[in-house]
Amino acid sequence: MRRRLSGTIGIVDSKGAHYGSLTTPGPVELARTLDELAARGITHLAMEASSLGIDQRRLDGVRLTAAGFTNFSRDHLDHHRDMEEYFAAKMRLFDTLLQPGQPTVLDADSDVAGRVAGVCKARGLNLMAVGAKGETIALLEMRPRALSTALRLRHENQEYEIELPLAGAFQTSNALVAAGLAIASGDDPARVFAR
Repeated sequence: MRRRLSGTIGIVDSKGAHYGSLTTPGPVELARTLDELAARGITHLAMEASSLGIDQRRLDGVRLTAAGFTNFSRDHLDHHRDMEEYFAAKMRLFDTLLQPGQPTVLDADSDVAGRVAGVCKARGLNLMAVGAKGETIALLEMRPRALSTALRLRHENQEYEIELPLAGAFQTSNALVAAGLAIASGDDPARVFAR
C-alpha cells in the first residue's frame, strides 16, 4: 500500500512536498494528479477538501473511500455569504459526494457535531465518532506537554497510551480524525495508534 497526502501545502510524498496553489486543485488538475499518482503505484491518498473546492464542484467525479469532519469556524466567509451557506458547502461532501454505507469520521467534540451526524445518518453513512464525546475512538485523557500531548484513548475496549508529537487541542482533534480515517480505510488499529 503506497500513500500520499494532498492539501494546503500541495502533495507530500517520500520525495518531499510539491507545492500547489489551491488546497483542493481544480477538477482538470486534480484528475491529472490522481492519474499520475495511480501510474506511480499510489493506492491511497489523504486529501484536504476545502469548502471552496466542494462548493465549486472540484471533487465531483472523484471516487472517495471515506471522509472526515474536524471543525467548523469562520474561515471562509470571504467566499460564502454566511455561516449557513458555508455549512451547506461543507455538508455537500457528506450528503452528495459520499455514497451510502461509506465511512465518515466525525470529531464528536465539534460545536456542530450533532448537525453533521444528522446529515451523515440521513445519507446512510457509516458514522465513526472520535474525541472526548466519541464512541469509536474515545479520548479518555489529554495531558499537554511543552512540545507534545500525552493521550489515553480507547478503541474497541482496548486502551492506548500515545505521545502525540504535536501540541494543542486542535492537533489532537485532527490526529484522532486521521486515525479514524486510517482505521476506516482498513489499517490495523494497533498499527495506527503506534504511529
